[in-house]
Amino acid sequence: MLVYLDTLIGFSIVMLLISLLITILTQMVSALVNHRGSNLRWGLKTLFEHIDPGLYPRLAANANRLAHEVLKHSLISDSWFSDLKAVRWLLDIPVLKQILGRFQLASAIRPTELTNILRQIAASPAQPGVLKDLAAADWAALQAEITALLGAPNPAADREMTQAAGVAASAVKAIAGQAATPLLPDSVSAIRGTAGKLEAWFGSMMDRVAQKFTTYMRLWTVLFASAFAIATGLNSISLLSELYSDSALRGALAGAGQQAAGAAGAVLQNAKAPALTAALQQALQDAKVTGAPQLPGVVWTTAEGVQWIQANVPAEQRAAVLSRFDANSAAALKVLQESARNAAKTTAIASQAGFDILQCRWPAKPDARYLLGVLITAALLSLGAPFWFNALKSLANLRPILASKEKAEQA
Repeated sequence: MLVYLDTLIGFSIVMLLISLLITILTQMVSALVNHRGSNLRWGLKTLFEHIDPGLYPRLAANANRLAHEVLKHSLISDSWFSDLKAVRWLLDIPVLKQILGRFQLASAIRPTELTNILRQIAASPAQPGVLKDLAAADWAALQAEITALLGAPNPAADREMTQAAGVAASAVKAIAGQAATPLLPDSVSAIRGTAGKLEAWFGSMMDRVAQKFTTYMRLWTVLFASAFAIATGLNSISLLSELYSDSALRGALAGAGQQAAGAAGAVLQNAKAPALTAALQQALQDAKVTGAPQLPGVVWTTAEGVQWIQANVPAEQRAAVLSRFDANSAAALKVLQESARNAAKTTAIASQAGFDILQCRWPAKPDARYLLGVLITAALLSLGAPFWFNALKSLANLRPILASKEKAEQA
């Protein structure tokens, strides 16, 4: 039984290492074309177009350009393209504008950041960026609609807060007496002012953006898995047979399980966290900062990273960390560099175990059974690295139990 389990462990390690390369490739493609930024622009564009086109016609007509202007704002964009003078000059060239424009976009935005930037645009005396070709009358109408949207109430949130205020007022009156209750209407009014119509739709639209991005990544995974299986001719049926019959290869792959799991943890973590988190970590490491508080879970924007540095890094080291953070904040470049290192590490693990991931295994005359094995490989790789990572952990945890049981039976 242990031979069968080791064969499955070796097979899972091979599938995991190849899946990691596919994951790294999808990360690189996503960074190169800025999938996150373009999906976020689509989400804001859809939000502006459909929040109420009858009431805000200018907003709906200029939804795409307004979304682009919001996401390239230097306070939230994590791209060095966002506020570079040379890039602004290049963007005046129509052909380059189509190519470079998407690299200006932020990969994440919060409701407060969206409302603050919209307020700035509504108060701006001149048309900024991509909105500069609007006529004066259209610009004034758009500003008026943005101001109206930011001040529009959300009836559902208003009802919920009114009910909550009633419950809270009763509780405070019972505990602290009548004198404390006048404070509640002011507090509720302040909260109600921030829970407007825009914020009410923002959350659901961001959920749709996340779903769309996940779908794009799944499509890239399936595409690259199929391309890898066809290019290399890796046959899952033949691979299982080889691992079962070759104890040396099986043992070498099983011995590489811990390294493969470590590489998978790094790659999958990079897939979840934005590049700015790694940029901040690297900046602290380069500046040799010690004794700083624990980093926030995820750094979504450049402004958030700068704010954390100013609040938590000692004054004598702050300038050095800020400088390094700015240098490391080119998100796409950071992802590409990290992806290249992870890819080299992954292929090295497989090579040390005696398995060449990129070897072409097509026979001179493949039969139908061999083609079926290649199609099975493509389907298995399409499951993704997280699936094979969890499968490897489960099989590795089962091995000591099975080994001890087999030893007891032999005794």
